[in-house]
Amino acid sequence: MASSEEPLAQASSTPSGDESKFRDLLDRLPQTVFEFDLDGRFVYVNRTGLERFGYSEDDLARGVSVIDTVIPAERDHLRANIARRLGGGETEGFQYTALRKDGGTFPALVHDDRREEGRPPVWR
Repeated sequence: MASSEEPLAQASSTPSGDESKFRDLLDRLPQTVFEFDLDGRFVYVNRTGLERFGYSEDDLARGVSVIDTVIPAERDHLRANIARRLGGGETEGFQYTALRKDGGTFPALVHDDRREEGRPPVWR
């Protein structure tokens, strides 16, 4: 059963019934699951991700960039990996030092995928 509070950041319209059920499932995962648009702005973050990074739905609605979620020393590496993927480079895992809203850090292994499916493209 879906929660009456949906701690998800969404830039699009309300999800359909099937999509809402899928997002409810994602909310229950112990891993962070996210989508960001081609401008690098998060359009979806599951509950675990919001808690782990210390952001709220309101923060994401105001606009949080994926670049803001890694330490400054690794931001050029992240930008290069995003550009490589935009150019058709292979999917692989990348390790970063993630940066919480409060300034705390933790190691993160990120796997990505590009989705278009008739909607504006996003990375997840």
